[in-house]
Amino acid sequence: MTIAIATADLDWVREDPKDQLLKEALDARSLRSSRVPWDADIDWSSFDAVVVSTTWDYHERIAEFLVWIDRVAATTTMWNPPELIRWNADKAYLIEMSEAGVPVIPTVATPTVGSVIDAVDIWGVDQVVIKPVVSASARGTAMFQGDDIVGISDHMASFPDAMIAQPYQPAVETTGEASLVYFNGQYSHAVRKVPTAGDFRTQTHLGGTLSPVEPAPTERAVAELVLGSIAERPLYARIDLVEGVDGPLLIELELIEPALYLPLCSGAPARFAAAIAARLRERTHC
Repeated sequence: MTIAIATADLDWVREDPKDQLLKEALDARSLRSSRVPWDADIDWSSFDAVVVSTTWDYHERIAEFLVWIDRVAATTTMWNPPELIRWNADKAYLIEMSEAGVPVIPTVATPTVGSVIDAVDIWGVDQVVIKPVVSASARGTAMFQGDDIVGISDHMASFPDAMIAQPYQPAVETTGEASLVYFNGQYSHAVRKVPTAGDFRTQTHLGGTLSPVEPAPTERAVAELVLGSIAERPLYARIDLVEGVDGPLLIELELIEPALYLPLCSGAPARFAAAIAARLRERTHC
């Protein structure tokens, strides 16, 4: 079996250890693998499966990327599958999950500044977070006072994409976010992400810090509710939660190319490789 680990042909992506750790874990199971840029001109059917891993520029080329996943999945197995990736690529999925009963940070589509102001009034909050529906690594994510019409308007005008708005969650400044990682629907590990002082974004390139953590039972329960609401079981999933007034709330469900924090959690690469091996066996027995 030969597996393609789909990546991006960028220096900073090549320096990340995620793909190498996965490759070593696959080697230990006698599963051959290669890192391949997702936009490479190759015959993808030569691989038994493609794992979308570090395609970390996809959001900047979203139309091209969505065409690519469909084209590749027509020739070989892809994880996560195109249907999940396409659904997850638009953050409006949060609205859908909330309507299905998942505890999600209140989220509204924001076609106009007026819709943001109306939402802030309904929520009864002082601060609002606005982000593009297609983004990664906090691109385009900004916080405003709820009555800052000029700031909100300028920010929305600077992005051609549709946007969503959410009430700011103060707990992110203290307890941060909990990121729970699942392989094949089974819990693997979790980390706590805390922003640097004066910021609310937890990404490490913005000064955020990461540490392994044992999630609270309430966090596990919400994460598993999130997983249970997905149309099909993903090979990998990262579920980002923040503590709300009444318990954990979903911030993001990452099904495309999430950082999985493999170096921080002993055994995580092996569990990821085991999940891939199990999927390959399932496919063989179908």
